[in-house]
Amino acid sequence: MFQGLRENGTIYILDKTNIVPKLSVGIIEKMSDVYSRYGTPTMPMISQPMDGVIDFTLRIGNDTAELKKIPANQSVCSPEGQPNIVVSDNREAILAEVANIKRQRQEVVDAYEPSVEALAACEEMELILNPQLAKEQQRDEEINNLKDKIGGIEDSIGRIDEKLDAFLRALNNGTTKNKRNNESD
Repeated sequence: MFQGLRENGTIYILDKTNIVPKLSVGIIEKMSDVYSRYGTPTMPMISQPMDGVIDFTLRIGNDTAELKKIPANQSVCSPEGQPNIVVSDNREAILAEVANIKRQRQEVVDAYEPSVEALAACEEMELILNPQLAKEQQRDEEINNLKDKIGGIEDSIGRIDEKLDAFLRALNNGTTKNKRNNESD
């Protein structure tokens, strides 16, 4: 439970806000005494309020972060107003959250492959049911093939042009040398 933590203790923070979750490990620099969620402080040595909360100041790497109103009598929670953040003092609890995220993501991945197959099947059915669509798709494929061939021809012409330029430069250098040799005779 959070109320059992002390300075230099560890708090795990799992941020599920984005598609890719992020885990941060915070070291407690400061923590408040347990106080009522509604702001009335409790006296030490008097029983803890049922709605007792704690504030933490954490060091996460080189940064500092604050967690406010964390329920004192829990080990895992989401801070108020941040349902996609999970905070825990227990590594196993965060591992369970990570396993849950992994399971959910695996379900999405598993559902993806049949969806791709279903999409391909629907496209094939459209081609059967709509011959005009099949003709358009065939025409588009032929146009793309022609574009690829033209691109290859342009590349070949470019290489031939470069070789021709190199040949002509070599030929001109040879002619210039011969002229110089003839002039010196």
